[in-house]
Amino acid sequence: MGVKLNTKIFNVIRQVMKSNLFTLSEMRNYDAVESYLRTVKETETADWIKNNKVDYLTGLLSGFEIDNDQEAQLKDIHSN
Repeated sequence: MGVKLNTKIFNVIRQVMKSNLFTLSEMRNYDAVESYLRTVKETETADWIKNNKVDYLTGLLSGFEIDNDQEAQLKDIHSN
């Protein structure tokens, strides 16, 4: 089972992974990824990585998935 993320954070991390800006081993350097995300104004995702380093590294190994429970969906709706 992968690490569950809200939709916005999931999409940003997925986009970085697909962009080939970082190799998988470079993605493990969470400081570099966090710094990059701050330069492209994705501060919410950068903050999540900074505050959840273990979950981020776990997600790189086991995968990330969108948290589809009702409470998470309501948070996403109200944060937009």
